[in-house]
Amino acid sequence: LARKLLAERLIAGINDAEPAQRAGDRTVAPGYLVLVCESGVDESAWPRVEEDLAKLRGALYVGDPSALTILFPAEGEADALRAANCAAELVKRIAELADGTAYATQAYRPGLADLPATVAEARRMLPLVRAMPDAQVRPYRTDDLLVELALAQQPQIRERLAALISPLDAGTGLRRTLEVLLACNLDRESAATELCIHRRTLYYRMDR
Repeated sequence: LARKLLAERLIAGINDAEPAQRAGDRTVAPGYLVLVCESGVDESAWPRVEEDLAKLRGALYVGDPSALTILFPAEGEADALRAANCAAELVKRIAELADGTAYATQAYRPGLADLPATVAEARRMLPLVRAMPDAQVRPYRTDDLLVELALAQQPQIRERLAALISPLDAGTGLRRTLEVLLACNLDRESAATELCIHRRTLYYRMDR
């Protein structure tokens, strides 16, 4: 409970030593890598997740399987890389307990002053990862989602793009054609073969 209290205070931007002492820690870490993870782990498996969390030296966390925020101690970029590897392993473990489903994001900024903003950054990305039909079981970073984040923050551009691509879902087969073409690395011969259509038909669809 003391560790959870400390995590809550740090996320809120409050940094003092008293909760850390009660949690058995001598000091608060100079910085933290933030992992936000959402999964379908049920209550029966949650104690196993907590066991894994307890093994992470110096890590703090708040929440439950539906919305878990974990702070991995990290002093500098090199330490943050180590923490990122630990975060990736933890997400895989959680996914295993949740029948392969877990959505995760991570963010890091040096120092404690920016920790609330870092947590907000990681949490802001989670709905985007959850909406990805082919999201991988790994923590996504801001650099992985630059386009998605830009669109999410520009409603007018998002609406114009949605209107532009809406014909793809009008039952014309254009969406399937585009998906196959991209899967074939834009190789038109391979795409036409995969779609069982003539090359001219493919060119016609591409023009549309």
